[in-house]
Amino acid sequence: MIHSRSSRAGASLARCAVMQVENVQGAAPSEYRTIPKESWQRFFDAFTKVAARRETEIEVIALALGDQIEAEWVPLGGLSYDPQADTFYVFLEEGEAHAIASPRDIVARFTGQGVEQIALVGGDDVKHVIRLREAIQLQLPSQTG
Repeated sequence: MIHSRSSRAGASLARCAVMQVENVQGAAPSEYRTIPKESWQRFFDAFTKVAARRETEIEVIALALGDQIEAEWVPLGGLSYDPQADTFYVFLEEGEAHAIASPRDIVARFTGQGVEQIALVGGDDVKHVIRLREAIQLQLPSQTG
């Protein structure tokens, strides 16, 4: 089921790099960190091991479509990047897959509880936001490994 939603995520994604975002309740700030392309495969393999079966929401933000919820709080099967196809995949436990061709930028939103959101821009300039209902503990891979 797809329905519209406000563009708060679109505004956040437009400012993503490394930045501080203050929490409305005054809690610790969250930080968006760019995941280097050479780390995508390793990072999302580790992400999937920790986040599989967590409830996930996928929002797609496009000028022509507005903000659309593509999946609303369904169990996550995993996230994967295929460098040969240059495609990022979001697999849902119910068997559906959400493919993003030619991803350009991927950022993770870290809070005190861990990773709570992944945001990326596809080759077609469409923004995709993958939210977890519960944050997971995960570190960015080192640039040297």
